[in-house]
Amino acid sequence: MTLCVRCRCRAPGGGLYAVVDLIDFEFAMQWRWKAIKSKGRKVKWYAFRTTRLAGRHVAYFLHKEICLRAHGLPPTKDHLIGDHLDGDSLNDRRLNLEWATHSGNRRNIGGVAAQQLRLAIGTRDMSRVQRGRRSPDL
Repeated sequence: MTLCVRCRCRAPGGGLYAVVDLIDFEFAMQWRWKAIKSKGRKVKWYAFRTTRLAGRHVAYFLHKEICLRAHGLPPTKDHLIGDHLDGDSLNDRRLNLEWATHSGNRRNIGGVAAQQLRLAIGTRDMSRVQRGRRSPDL
């Protein structure tokens, strides 16, 4: 069973919250997270933090940090995207994240996995959705 807690993100015009698993909450609370709007047509918000490295500001996205903690390094050099299976960019639970290529992420741009989740007998169990497709047992 996955327990979720909220990690506060700061955004202009009010606060936003990113949902993380309990195992990642303490890790995430070490820093102050902000929210940034995506550049695409569909408005999405992502939790991120910045730090200085060798005199330059570097941004770290919460979903990529959790994907790295949960799944380790990306399987290939092409898998650089932390894909949200349900299409919700602030749902940073481990079961909702996987490494993806740019083309794989584009295939899931509308949250195909989210649509299939809603059809999956009304369950909210993300483990029943695998790589944007329904599991054979559904």
